[in-house]
Amino acid sequence: WSFNNLAAYQTPRVAKIKDWRLGTLWYGGCFAIIMYVVVWAILLNKEYLELQPPQGAVRTTGMSPRDVNSSYINPTPEELDYCKVDGRDFVVGTLYPAFPCLYFDQDLAIYPIGEDSAISLTTRLSNGTKELVGNCTAYQSDCPWEPTTEEKDNYIANIEEFTIMIEHSFSAPDVKISMVPSTDMPGKLVDLQDKVVKEFPEDTSDIVTLEEFLTAGGIDSLDTESLVSKDRSLRDDGLVLLVFIEYSNTYTFSTSKLKYTMSVQPQRTKFKVEQPILQNQQEIIVWNRHGVKLIFLQTGLLGHFSFSVLLLTFISGVGLVAICSVLVDMLAVYIIPEKDLYYKYKYLESPEYQELRAKSYEQIDGDVSEVE
Repeated sequence: WSFNNLAAYQTPRVAKIKDWRLGTLWYGGCFAIIMYVVVWAILLNKEYLELQPPQGAVRTTGMSPRDVNSSYINPTPEELDYCKVDGRDFVVGTLYPAFPCLYFDQDLAIYPIGEDSAISLTTRLSNGTKELVGNCTAYQSDCPWEPTTEEKDNYIANIEEFTIMIEHSFSAPDVKISMVPSTDMPGKLVDLQDKVVKEFPEDTSDIVTLEEFLTAGGIDSLDTESLVSKDRSLRDDGLVLLVFIEYSNTYTFSTSKLKYTMSVQPQRTKFKVEQPILQNQQEIIVWNRHGVKLIFLQTGLLGHFSFSVLLLTFISGVGLVAICSVLVDMLAVYIIPEKDLYYKYKYLESPEYQELRAKSYEQIDGDVSEVE
């Protein structure tokens, strides 16, 4: 034991080992790392871009088909499979109950009004009344509101044909993108298999029917089984659809080209909201609404060229080359049959410090040459 040996300084030494096995591994590893950095990281994943998620706003407007086209003729209750008419008590082809149909426009079918980044369309409406019985008034603390009539269920006719106009815009200040409206870029609505349901050219508003949103979410009909209750239909129970608007400018090598993609994800929950309508001091009408709620979420990544990000990508490649060298070194001096010989070529041990001090330069040079 000696302090010199314990505190020995290890300095790198280059030893050329003429072994095709080790050389093939090292050069092959370096080639794979170069391909990873250049092809995968830079060309395919564009890891030279600084990225930022969008920040924006969404405004929606719903309209009934007759308000979009004044010549549109609503189908009759007999033509709608879910409307209750003489001789029909169930939705055609199912065991779900049919209800009388109400023909609403957007002012009555959409509630709540003015939702932030969302819109709700009523599919089933149950209405009933509540009263303060006796001589009670709303000013008295011990007077409950009591239901006075049984709720009556109705379906909203032709709700699938209601159109929704989506106006959206976004910005990404960190990557130098100012407020961009949806009319300045092309877009599309896709289904769960990424097939295009509808395209939105530039300079046009995004107008989509509820039926198209349902199709994009993989829902063929509102008269199929509810996502929550097996004994109810989607039209009866209601549902929530998340509509993702994904923005991108990284799909080509030019970050000036923008596009967006809408996709729909149904949620395993029903949608219900109550709307009280005050008739007078002692009576209210309660509209119990079930329907389709669409919630719009802006997502994606926007980018622009950043030299510092590109430099980090190259540095990661250099680090991988260093790891490759360490692994080949370990293989050479610890694993293969010639490990003892290669260990001597790679590592040279100097004499103790005191021994070197006692020798002349010529003696030291001769000792090193003898070892080599």
